[in-house]
Amino acid sequence: MTTGYVQSNLNKRVIKETAHETFKEISKQISTRLDGLFNEVRKDVKTLSSLTEEILQYPMRYMNNEITFSYKEGFYIRDQKGVASVYATNIETLTSSDKMKLEQLSLVENVIDTIVAKRCDFIDSSWINIGSNYSLYYPEINITQELSPNLDPTKQAYYYKADSEHNPLKESRFIAHYNEPWA
Repeated sequence: MTTGYVQSNLNKRVIKETAHETFKEISKQISTRLDGLFNEVRKDVKTLSSLTEEILQYPMRYMNNEITFSYKEGFYIRDQKGVASVYATNIETLTSSDKMKLEQLSLVENVIDTIVAKRCDFIDSSWINIGSNYSLYYPEINITQELSPNLDPTKQAYYYKADSEHNPLKESRFIAHYNEPWA
């Protein structure tokens, strides 16, 4: 009887230790795998950043006169349907310079769509802002129902956490979803 009791306790201890070691090994493998996936996401985001910088640096190379914008409830919103919302805030009259910035944003939406589709386990949205007036939000949203027309993205955490002062190395930043206070 005593031998059975000792063997039972020994078995319990071996099972417990094995479970603990197994958990540590699985955790290590998962962490390694996640690190690899995050590095891949960072590469994709860096590619998107490089493309966006190229488009913004050389705007005349990337003109699209077929894109139009209409004023709706405080926003200039792209008329053509796309996979992302492209819009301007805090502007009374849309100038050709304003339109050019919005056209530039429109050019990166398909790249964003491809990256999000490829990395949907990690990325489900993207918001690109040029200053306080021009924005692209992926996926497409109903701008007038989800945002305030006087929204200044430069005052929001998702913007300044990624700006050159707070992120001089231009590293990828994963920032929680933004919601208007009233939303």
